[in-house]
Amino acid sequence: LLRFANRVPLVYQRGACATTDVVKRIGWRNYGLDQPGGSGMPNGPAVIMVHVASTNVPFTSESKDALANIPAIEDEIELAIREAARELKSFLNKRRSMQKRRKKQDVLGKILPQMATKVAEVTGRERPEIDGALARIMNNVSVERVVEDGTVTLRIENYSDRTETPEVTDIVSVEPQGLNGDASVVDLDGEWFVKWSPSVSAGETAELTYTVDGDAEFDVQVDGVEAEKLTVQN
Repeated sequence: LLRFANRVPLVYQRGACATTDVVKRIGWRNYGLDQPGGSGMPNGPAVIMVHVASTNVPFTSESKDALANIPAIEDEIELAIREAARELKSFLNKRRSMQKRRKKQDVLGKILPQMATKVAEVTGRERPEIDGALARIMNNVSVERVVEDGTVTLRIENYSDRTETPEVTDIVSVEPQGLNGDASVVDLDGEWFVKWSPSVSAGETAELTYTVDGDAEFDVQVDGVEAEKLTVQN
């Protein structure tokens, strides 16, 4: 807990400070932090910083090390802390959700190729195509590049339940020609950056095509979508 009054840190008498009393009586378990016994200071890792600014800060003594317990000030401190705590809760919940999603995706990434191989062995048929299966199972946004006879197709398939606007940058070693979509090209020292940011509704697909002469090297980068919700197929 870091306490400030008019930009001056309050170093001593933390236990006698109104700020400390307010922090202790908040139920931090509701906001995703551990709080032994359901009261008192929460366990970290977390930093709670409270700054009280006023022309007349009520201190407990002339040493100005702690704030006095004035109900109006305590109420304002509590409201401010709870507002920040709600944002903290949202952040922690999203982080936990992304961690679970990442673990599930890692497991599926290992299992699906093995399943495809076994299915081919049992049925005596060719190994089934599974490149897009992971994106469909995880409800991800899939970004795929297909190159055929000098024609490059960037395909975005949105398997999620909301509209996504990925920011796709395809770095090409030769100059691209004939872009058919709403994309721009930037030339930087012999590399061409094809920038494309389509809005793709849930369950929809967007495509961008262009042509290249001769052999070309590609490197696609995607921003605007969490890594855990993205499947890139080169």
